[in-house]
Amino acid sequence: MDETAIGTVIASTLRVSTPLILCALAGVVSERAGVIDLGLEGKMLLTAFAAGAVGATTGSLALALLAAIVVGVLLSMLHGYACVSHRGDQVVLGMAVTMTAAGLTVVLGIAWFKQGGQTPPLPDAVRLGPLLPGLMAPAEIGGRKLVDGGLVVAEERLRALDPFAAGTPESSTPQAPTQDQERALASLIADMDAGAFAVSLLHGVTGSGKTEVYLQLIAEARRRGGGAIVLVPEIALTPQLSDRFRARFGDTVAVLHSGLTPRQRLDAWQQIRMGLRPIVIGARSAVFAPVMDLKVIVVDEEHDASFKQEEGVRYNARDVALVRARDEKALAVLGSATPALETYEQARAGRYRWLRLDTRPTPRPLPTVELVPLAVHRPDPDTLLTARMKAALTETVAAGEQAILFLNRRGFATTLVCSECGALHQCPDCSAPSMTYHLQRNRLMCHLCGHIEAPPERCQTCGKGELLHGSAGTERVELAVSKEIPRARVLRLDRDTSRGKGLIETLTRFRNHEADILVGTQMLSKGHDFPGVTLVGILQADHGLGMPDLRAAERTFQLLTQVSGRAGRGEKAGRVLMQAYAVNHPAVAMAAEHDFAGFAAWELEKRQQLGNPPFGFLALLRISGTDEVAVRRRAEGIGAFVRACVEGAARQQEGRAPLTLLGPVPSPIERVNRKIRWQLLVRASARPPLRWLLKQLRPQLGLDGNGDFKTSAVMDVDPQTLL
Repeated sequence: MDETAIGTVIASTLRVSTPLILCALAGVVSERAGVIDLGLEGKMLLTAFAAGAVGATTGSLALALLAAIVVGVLLSMLHGYACVSHRGDQVVLGMAVTMTAAGLTVVLGIAWFKQGGQTPPLPDAVRLGPLLPGLMAPAEIGGRKLVDGGLVVAEERLRALDPFAAGTPESSTPQAPTQDQERALASLIADMDAGAFAVSLLHGVTGSGKTEVYLQLIAEARRRGGGAIVLVPEIALTPQLSDRFRARFGDTVAVLHSGLTPRQRLDAWQQIRMGLRPIVIGARSAVFAPVMDLKVIVVDEEHDASFKQEEGVRYNARDVALVRARDEKALAVLGSATPALETYEQARAGRYRWLRLDTRPTPRPLPTVELVPLAVHRPDPDTLLTARMKAALTETVAAGEQAILFLNRRGFATTLVCSECGALHQCPDCSAPSMTYHLQRNRLMCHLCGHIEAPPERCQTCGKGELLHGSAGTERVELAVSKEIPRARVLRLDRDTSRGKGLIETLTRFRNHEADILVGTQMLSKGHDFPGVTLVGILQADHGLGMPDLRAAERTFQLLTQVSGRAGRGEKAGRVLMQAYAVNHPAVAMAAEHDFAGFAAWELEKRQQLGNPPFGFLALLRISGTDEVAVRRRAEGIGAFVRACVEGAARQQEGRAPLTLLGPVPSPIERVNRKIRWQLLVRASARPPLRWLLKQLRPQLGLDGNGDFKTSAVMDVDPQTLL
């Protein structure tokens, strides 16, 4: 080992070990005095915080050290007084000091410095220098001498970790726009010329080239020195889209999503803030990226419910994007083949610019769709394939083409049914109808709370019958299709196979034609581009229509249209087979006809009659807790308060009711993860009355009536689901 390494090791050892040695000595002294001091950690934390706070505020090393000494002495005196003078429990008091210090530093850090549990960076004048400079790394000393002598120039550079492990894609050039794309670009660039906030709905059929419009619009923003944010609903789309953007814009593209390591996320954030990567692509949290001179925010697949943050701070990234674009005087572009009905109504009313892309850039039209009624064509219970679907798959594979099979249920079997009493095996912590069996793991899993258990040998209700596999999921379909069509190479894409790098690997393999059939859930509908796919098979097209949710029909139509749009995006024409029982339901029938306008008219008429969005506004209040009686009582109490507010608002409006209360009632899924759930739904004809009511409700959503936390209340404005 050379001198440099030895010096570095010794210096690091002394620096790190000194506080530990001092703390150990303090513990020995306390023990010799008859006190077992478990509060040493808390005392060190508070004294360090005091030194940092005083040093950052005053810029004086002497005052910082004095503050640390004073705080340390006072804490020790207080601890000794309680333990020795009053014979307090040494263990309890020591832990109390540590826990108090841990919480107090965070509170004070937020209150004083607007950051949690830490002080701002200290200037060099407040920092202690090395007591033994000779033990500093020789290389560091030599480097400083070179800098001081003017022989070397020192500068700080950002060291970043490249999140793009696959390398830089080949550069691409802008494609010649179609007439629809040219008209859309001209309108968007005119809005950019105006330099004011503007919102546009880019409503294009699947495969119509919306991404190319984004690329050319952002290229124009970059020519003007501005930046852009592109939001996608799923991480699955990020690598595919970022490759296209990097091929066009090179290293000016940054990605932000939960798949990055903390260091990669920090590096990307710093580069964005410094203007090194002015184009950001990511999931919903990317809407907060610190892009300089922001000119464009694109929300791709704006209808997707994934843009809604359902936990913690609840927000819809689409709505936040509009607010930020307004504040930045930037363009907001909402793109979708099946826009949310709220967005569609805004465009139809003229509040958003409505840009249409009605044709595909390729000569191939939209895929032809054939409805297969399951009441007539009975499916195989294992594969869920009708004879018509199996024949189409066999033909596709024999022709060297690719196919997608869509089933929005993962696992091997979505139900386990007793052969004797017919009971379903249920999750012990939820009121869900059943648990899902996963063959590969040989485990039962609840997809609501995550409960996992081994499958029982006998029915737990009667104790006699065997548990039979009920409705098939994607895992079962994958295995069965592989047996039915031996020549086919089958892959599966769902939450079980997409963990870690599995998602990218599966998509890459299928895109490279290393598989013939891809079986998957709704993850297949997220805007993927597979040029080799000529057949899309939808196994149960009407599966989502029975959900107790006001958007059930809308989501079914969107899902069917998006999945169908994966077919025929290459040189060969595409076709779609939709298996369903309710083939005459408008959501299914109009999806088969690619008739968004017809479906929207049918659904909007129902919404208007009931006063539901986009003709009204909703707020969902959910009360939950482990005590069923406490939850019900608090829900009824909040319900009585809301009802009084609603009646008072009606009297002020001379009998007209601007607010309507529905509930309180048990939630559609009453118990999730051992918590009982009740809910209230408030419907308003306009935003102001709803804001007024929610303001009145704020005091009611803290502690419950007994002054404790037996229950919790959560308020969700503009909920995306009522389940």
